[in-house]
Order: sequence, then C-alpha cells, then structure tokens
Amino acid sequence: MKTKRSRSQIIYEVALGGISSAMALLLVWLSVIARYGTISLYILASLAILMPLTQRYYIATISAYIVSSLLAFAIVGDIFIIAGHVAYFAPMSIISMIMLEKKVKLYVSIPVKVVFIGLALAFLYYVAGTIMISNDVIGEVPFWAVEVVGIVVLLLVDFLMGYVYQALKKRVSKVIKKIDKTPVEDDEETVDDNPFEEDEIDGARVEIQEEDKAEEN
Repeated sequence: MKTKRSRSQIIYEVALGGISSAMALLLVWLSVIARYGTISLYILASLAILMPLTQRYYIATISAYIVSSLLAFAIVGDIFIIAGHVAYFAPMSIISMIMLEKKVKLYVSIPVKVVFIGLALAFLYYVAGTIMISNDVIGEVPFWAVEVVGIVVLLLVDFLMGYVYQALKKRVSKVIKKIDKTPVEDDEETVDDNPFEEDEIDGARVEIQEEDKAEEN
C-alpha cells in the first residue's frame, strides 16, 4: 500500500535534486577545463548526483543526472567531451547504488556491472574516441586490453564508491531535516464550546432541582 507523500517531503526532494544538479554540473565543467583529474571529478560529480538517492529519492536522482548532463552539453557543446560522465560514471553509480539499496545479491549485481562496464568501454573506445585517461591510448592499446584492465579497475572503483556512499548517506541524513515517511495521526485537542465551567454547570443543575422540589411542596 502506497503512502501519500507529505508536502515537506516533496520540497526536500526537489531541493536536494536541484543542489545535486548544480554540484554535478560544476564538477563536470571543471573536468573539461582541468588538465588532469578528469576521472576524480567524474567520481565527485557522481557522488553529488547520488545525494537524493541517500534518502531514496529516485526521481530526483535520475532528474539530477539528466539535468546536469543536458546543461553540461549545452555549455561544452560536444557530448563526447563529457562522455565519461554521461555514458558511464553517472549511470553506473545510480544503477550500482540502487542495487545496494535494494540489497541485490552479489551473484546478480556483479555480472550486471561487468556487462555495463564492457558496453560503456566499447562505446567510449569506438564511438567517443576516449577512455577518460588519455586520447593517445586509442590506437596504441588494443581494445581487449582496455576492456580487461578497465573492468577490473572500474569494479574496484565501484566497490570503494559503495563505502563512500554509505558515509555520504549518514552525513546527508544528519544535515537535512528528518522526514517521517509514515502517516502520523495528530492528537487533536478537544475544545469545549460551552462558556461555563463544568463546576458552574453542576451548581446550576443543583439549584434548578431544588427549585423544582420547592414548587412541588
């Protein structure tokens, strides 16, 4: 049974998604103008996108990825320059951490990651013409070597990102306001519309009863 989300929860989701998009966009832009550290900046941009996911805001997480990618493309003007972020690091981080949140078994998650990494490296190598380290590698190193080394290294990076994500989850939960995701019934105060105090009412009743008895006598 789905519980209706509160207005506060929606506000927090939108705000966190906006902050994540802005941070990711800044980091991707820095990866373009910086001479070194492209992969490190891509990892930081992915962690920024994962902030809404720490509170299980799935729509905000995917929206942050899409918005940051589109804005980065609009600024850079060439999607292949930021292909490492768009085609691999951001989507891989989202898929991996969702599987972590859902507690997917390793015998399922690892093959999924290996297939995704292989496809992403093939796209980066043959289509984008980059493997995020140096364009000089293209044509000098055979693809099978890039594939084997890349899968091993990127699996290790993903493994470490899982630990960083858990630490980020604790940090974000402390910073943002806690939202109770289960409906809570507020205790309503009972308001007495009668202007008389209860003692005064009882006294009036006694007087009326005594007057009735006097009239009968």
